[in-house]
Amino acid sequence: MLAKKLKVSLSAVGEDTLMAEPLTIAALTKYFRAFGEGKRPKLEPAEVAALPETLLLAHRRYLAIRNKHIAHAANRYESHQVTLAVADLSTSTARATAVSSNTTSIVSLSGQEADELSVLCDYWLEKLNTEKATETAKLLEIAQRLTPAELNALPPVPDAIDEDPFREREFVGTKERRKAQ
Repeated sequence: MLAKKLKVSLSAVGEDTLMAEPLTIAALTKYFRAFGEGKRPKLEPAEVAALPETLLLAHRRYLAIRNKHIAHAANRYESHQVTLAVADLSTSTARATAVSSNTTSIVSLSGQEADELSVLCDYWLEKLNTEKATETAKLLEIAQRLTPAELNALPPVPDAIDEDPFREREFVGTKERRKAQ
């Protein structure tokens, strides 16, 4: 889990600050992917509202950090620079040789925040694994009632995973199932 990797990175001797920022960005991006819009199934706002109070406050804080410093970053912790390279600067033949731009930002969770984010992730994993076990048992019960002829009529498993990144995936029934609960 990225939050745990971030904690390890921060607790290393001399704190690996080079890795702290990308691990923070990755951990918060991956965590909030489960709550966003799009093709993937998502956790509903009612489920977030049902979090224990301490976890709800942590969730809201990390959402604010994600929104302000990662997803929609434009703040005092972010710097944009345009650099002009000049040859022969102190001579009469000075000339521009290149232009480049750079963006830097300062965003990292503390070790304590990484622990807290891990607790949030563990909470959702436990909840979803419980749901998965329940749904798997229901599905197995249905599958065990199929006759041999019905089992043989099922479509075969694809030979390979479709690697086409432009193909849209459908998650049938997930929203409806979550709303029914």
